[in-house]
Amino acid sequence: MLTRTCLCLIRRTTPAGPEVLLGLKKTGFGQGRWVNLGGHIEPGEKAAAAAVREVEEESGLVVSADVLQHVASIEFRFPWRPSWDQTAEVYLTATFAGEAAESDEIAPRWEAIQRDREAMQAVLAEILRVYPAADLHALVDFLPDADRSRLGGKRATTTFLQRLPFARTSFRVWLPLFPRAIESLDVARYDLVISSSHAVAKGVRTLGAEAPLQKV
Repeated sequence: MLTRTCLCLIRRTTPAGPEVLLGLKKTGFGQGRWVNLGGHIEPGEKAAAAAVREVEEESGLVVSADVLQHVASIEFRFPWRPSWDQTAEVYLTATFAGEAAESDEIAPRWEAIQRDREAMQAVLAEILRVYPAADLHALVDFLPDADRSRLGGKRATTTFLQRLPFARTSFRVWLPLFPRAIESLDVARYDLVISSSHAVAKGVRTLGAEAPLQKV
C-alpha cells in the first residue's frame, strides 16, 4: 500500500510580485531540500485536515480546510526504492493567518515566483546552434509558437509537471517536485547529455548509460 501524503502550496501577493512559501527540510525524508509544507496523512484522517495540521505544525500558519483548493492528486513511484512510493493530495490557498516561523522540521521562507524565460531561451538557442539535431527535454514546455523559431521549431519531451495546475503560468510553485520530475526523464539512449540549467536538471538520471552530463 502506498504511503498517503499531502502538500499545501501557500501563496501571497506583495508589491514586488507573487510569492510562494517553501521550507528547508531539516529532518526526515527530503532533508536538506526545499519542499512545500505537508506530510503524512494519518490513518482515518482526511487529506485536507492533514494539510491544515501539517501547515500549522511546520510553519505556525493557520489555514482552514474550507479555503483549501484541491489542485492535484499525484502518485510517485521510485523503482530503485519502492518503500518511498507514495501518493500526494495537493492543495492551494492564499488565505492564512499568522507569520511563518521555523519549527523543528522546517525553516520556512517566502520565495518570489520569478519570470526569466527570455534568458533561458537565449542559452538554449545557442546550444542548438552548435548541436542542431539535438532532442530537447524539459520539466515543462509552454513556449508560444511565435517564439519557437529561435529553437528551430523544436518541442521538448516534458515531465508530469506539464499536466499540473498552474504549470503554464507559475510552474515554480511546484519547485519541491522538480527533482522527482527530472529523474523521470529517460535520456539513457543518448551519447551526450547537455544541461543548461543551474539547478535540478543536473539530477537527470542516465540510468547507467555511458553518456556524460555536460553542465553549461
